[in-house]
Amino acid sequence: MIEVYHKNDPTFRDVHEEVVDLSEFTKVAIVRCGALRDAFRLTNHIDEPWFDNEEVEVIKRNARSSSVGDLFHEVEPDNWFICQSIGWHLINVQ
Repeated sequence: MIEVYHKNDPTFRDVHEEVVDLSEFTKVAIVRCGALRDAFRLTNHIDEPWFDNEEVEVIKRNARSSSVGDLFHEVEPDNWFICQSIGWHLINVQ
């Protein structure tokens, strides 16, 4: 399971900090999948609105697609990642 948090004031740029403030993000979804790439794909408008995907528990309906700078939380084993333009950056939250 992966929780998805969108940046409240997105810049759509890579994040290089080691710690981010969770209050700068809004939880928009819980995705029933095991891979970050799948959570990213399932929270993007591709063939249909992402909030219509059955693997997604929507927290904030009509949210934008996930993008660079958004936060993804692997609930088990409790790892937090920022989406980068290429790949993911393991990060701590406060």
